Amino acid sequence: MEQQAIDNLRLLMEFEASRSEPPSGFPALPDLPAGRYTDQRFYELEKQHIWRKSWLFVGHVDQVPEPGSFMLWDNTGDPLVVVHDDLGRINTFYNTCRHRGAPVVTEAQGKKIRLTCIYHGWTYDLQGNLVNVRDPEDFRDLDLSCRGLKSVRTEMFGNLIFINFDELAPSLLDWLGPVADELAEFQFDNCRLVGHQAFDLQCNWKIAM
Repeated sequence: MEQQAIDNLRLLMEFEASRSEPPSGFPALPDLPAGRYTDQRFYELEKQHIWRKSWLFVGHVDQVPEPGSFMLWDNTGDPLVVVHDDLGRINTFYNTCRHRGAPVVTEAQGKKIRLTCIYHGWTYDLQGNLVNVRDPEDFRDLDLSCRGLKSVRTEMFGNLIFINFDELAPSLLDWLGPVADELAEFQFDNCRLVGHQAFDLQCNWKIAM
């Protein structure tokens, strides 16, 4: 983003912070039905059309700082494991073995050189590839290359980790658009994680926002 555009955006923010009434000529806003905050059916639509198609923040690289580091993440109801692989990349997989669906990780956070299902011992590397099965003589027709862990798109913004369930969604930077340049002043490449808190709120997510 050019400096002039950034300056204009800041002027707009200052204007918004200072005004005490709607701008001149601004149309009246319609009332929102209360059901937008309470209707389970509407919430299911939000999950389908917002959460499944947007880039979601899942954590900081300091939570998976070294090759083999992992953490579980299930804020959308999907059992996911975020892994720092031995090539330096951050990957996200469904925490579901491709054999019988058991989890390949049970601890909330830790470090492993392999991800191994506790049920039948199928073993995956840190890129999600199936590398070993117990009793291979019982799986003579098994193509290991076709049974890797199912992945979820993962991209970084500085040291922040984001995922997207939609394979057709734009890249994280394209999705952020000009906001990415505006956020550059926070230097997320240099930010470190110093603490983490989680809260359960008895309200719709839009109220919490």
